[in-house]
Amino acid sequence: MTHPARSTVNVTTPSDREIVLTRAIVAPRDPVFEVWTKPEHVRHWWGWRSSEMIVCEADVRPGGSWRYVSREENGIEVPFTGV
Repeated sequence: MTHPARSTVNVTTPSDREIVLTRAIVAPRDPVFEVWTKPEHVRHWWGWRSSEMIVCEADVRPGGSWRYVSREENGIEVPFTGV
């Protein structure tokens, strides 16, 4: 029998322009890293169920960046980026 992963989330606001979410997940490291970093997996869980991910790019090396763009049902595109 497998057990579902457990996690805790900590949210901080180090400045007026930053929100930092830290999640600790009790699960095997390799599959969790893959699901959070490979675009073919991120597409399945990022955003609202009613939205479509139209851009999913991620360079997860140190100093790399990521960019996701979701299109909502009403056609509005919502970008997310990070380094």
